Amino acid sequence: MPEAFDSAMSDVFLHEGGYVDHQSDKGGATAYGISLRFLKSLPELAGDIDGDGHVDVGDIQRLTPEMAAEFYKTYFWDHYRLDRIADQSVQTKMLNFFVNMRGKTAGLIAQRAANDLGANLTEDGRLGTLSFTAINKLNPEQLLVCIKYQAWRVYKAIVAHDATQIVFLDGWRNRAFA
Repeated sequence: MPEAFDSAMSDVFLHEGGYVDHQSDKGGATAYGISLRFLKSLPELAGDIDGDGHVDVGDIQRLTPEMAAEFYKTYFWDHYRLDRIADQSVQTKMLNFFVNMRGKTAGLIAQRAANDLGANLTEDGRLGTLSFTAINKLNPEQLLVCIKYQAWRVYKAIVAHDATQIVFLDGWRNRAFA
């Protein structure tokens, strides 16, 4: 399944660029979608890219696309078991949302989208056997439409809750409907 991950990463990198330190980004400095907040959350200095004994903006500045892909493989693709999704396009879209929104929110998007198509899943944000089975039984093209709609709802809710995030809305729209 490495080809599926590599293909999904190519798509993620269409939305995630190099180093950015936007004052409204709650994750702090970011490179290739990997935020300083994320690196600091990792166990035992796993985010200490430059090996200086602490995790700071210097680690984000030294991050390469290859390093980012390794983090995505371990902490997103493998952790959330995205290889259990049968359709490549659904895998790719879900990786994008796990990267951008993290676990529970991205999981809720998948469950709500499946429920839009009659899956009758419990919406708890945790993708387990029942969720994966339901997702894999659905028509992938129809499911993608629902996933995109549910993601857009989340992005609009973020802005409604915190007006400072409106600066990201156009990019989020592009990501949701890509």
